[in-house]
Amino acid sequence: MDLTLHLTEACNLRCRYCYHQKSSKTMTAETLRSALALTGPSDRAAVSFFGGEPLLGRSLILEAFAECDRIRRDTGRHFMFQMTTNGTLLDEEFLQIARERSMIIALSYDGLAQDRNRRTAGGEGTAALVEDKIPLLLQHLPYAPVMMTVSPACAGLLADSVRRFVEADGFRYILFNPAFGPGISWTETDLTVLAEQYRRLGDLYITWHRQGRKVWLGPFESKIDAHIHGVSVCARSCALGSHRLSVAADGSLYPCVQFVGDPAYRMGDVRSGVDEAARTRIQATQRPQAVCGACALRGRCRHSCGCLNKLTSGDPRVTGGEACAHERLLIAQADRIGETLYRGKNRLFLRRHYDETYPLVSLLEDLIT
Repeated sequence: MDLTLHLTEACNLRCRYCYHQKSSKTMTAETLRSALALTGPSDRAAVSFFGGEPLLGRSLILEAFAECDRIRRDTGRHFMFQMTTNGTLLDEEFLQIARERSMIIALSYDGLAQDRNRRTAGGEGTAALVEDKIPLLLQHLPYAPVMMTVSPACAGLLADSVRRFVEADGFRYILFNPAFGPGISWTETDLTVLAEQYRRLGDLYITWHRQGRKVWLGPFESKIDAHIHGVSVCARSCALGSHRLSVAADGSLYPCVQFVGDPAYRMGDVRSGVDEAARTRIQATQRPQAVCGACALRGRCRHSCGCLNKLTSGDPRVTGGEACAHERLLIAQADRIGETLYRGKNRLFLRRHYDETYPLVSLLEDLIT
């Protein structure tokens, strides 16, 4: 069983679109150890550190490393570590530890929209706080991804932000997703702006591939892969607690990060374990919707993702109209990209999507260049 550990509900930033409750509640070391025991008999388990801002619970991360080392000695189980952070508290010492642990650190950063979307508790801008940390992050973890949340008011900054991530900062892995949730509304005008930004991003992606530049734009990649390999995007989802649990700071268990704190989706705690009746009830809400049955895109969109549905419609069984419209925009652009590069016999594109050895060969190429 993989785990997402919500080490603290505290955060040092105030993001306009954030839906997480802020408090001073922090996970105890005892709760942390009990949570890690839930990884079960598997040979490998992924542990993700989340918040709030997880680096406010830095000592707990170090405690988790020590506990996982003990479990590995006793059971042979191997652990993979991930963290999503706003980056403001990264430093040389922690990044050295992260590199030794082969930890994946995803930087949650909004590029040119950073100061408009994310402020400190005192109201100051945060772009300068993060920009100084990016060279240090990529020096230690050159494959670290950057994650951009796109708010309706800042949608027009998306393409230029991604260009800067790649061409100025040196990121190779970029994810971008629209902000959804309470108080956020995407108008037709906003979606038109987003469609144009996706077109520009598509042009950049094609140009970078023709240049042989290894850039991975996550939302496009998943749609292209689903088309080429016929693997449903929904089949790769979390399946609401079947193989990953979110552990709240107080030790309560939930099926995904979007549900943490909602009593209707609580499915046990780290001391008593998973409430199987609650898990079965919750998973029943992730059934594909009948309205999507005739849609030719249903295998390539996230219509059965209960987490996304809850954010966009308030009901995990119903896909919100904004989410449906966004998925259509994304798939249309992914198809244009894929067709252009495939028909052009672009070597990088063909290797990435059709050659199973590409990840290993690409890594070896990077090491010798």
